Amino acid sequence: MTNPNLTPAVFQLDGSDACYYGLHDSKQTHSMGLCPVFAREEVARMNEVQGDTWDALKEAGIAIDGLLIGFADLGWTWSIVPMGAGREFLLQPLLDREQTEQFILRLERAGLSFHFDDPADEIEGPGGERVFTDAEAAAVRVRVNELFALMGDPHGMAIVALEAAGGAAVYRLEPLTPDGADVDHDKGVEYHTRESLFEAYPEAKNGPELDFTVGESVGNYRSAAIGLFHLTRIA
Repeated sequence: MTNPNLTPAVFQLDGSDACYYGLHDSKQTHSMGLCPVFAREEVARMNEVQGDTWDALKEAGIAIDGLLIGFADLGWTWSIVPMGAGREFLLQPLLDREQTEQFILRLERAGLSFHFDDPADEIEGPGGERVFTDAEAAAVRVRVNELFALMGDPHGMAIVALEAAGGAAVYRLEPLTPDGADVDHDKGVEYHTRESLFEAYPEAKNGPELDFTVGESVGNYRSAAIGLFHLTRIA
């Protein structure tokens, strides 16, 4: 997102209940008011939900940065739907692994965690009530896509996030190449508490101490199972 005038928002087409995640261009003004900018996958979803009437919108789209489509002066009016109090973080794009980790931790701390394979608009609380509004679900759907794109499988991180909410320290384990010079991405990143780390790799007990601060990396460990690996504390 290179345009500084674009801010994340959830839009609702006037006269429709459907909500779509996009970007609001604060500098774009025209006779119809708001001019949302949507990711192409959201435009595809519009066609699924609304039917062929959206083809006209898609055809009239203006490509921005190669990934986004904006609509203006097409006779459609939109409203921005706010997130619930304390849930504004659901709007913010996830750009790297560190941001995805903190997003999952924040979901857990806010009591909003759920299985990422389940549709956000179907998540229910203990009393059967919906956890996310339509607008929040639209934002969460995009965040989940980012989680899978950046992490491959975010479920391991979600498991340790539950432990982190209870006060446990949580670590990112990154297997290294034999010379220790780089991360061996083919082996995959893992997430552990102190207990699960020692259970999976008992040799780690003989490595550097694990009592370091959040965001800090420490030493290299070696295991017979995966070879050399590196730890970073994330919670």
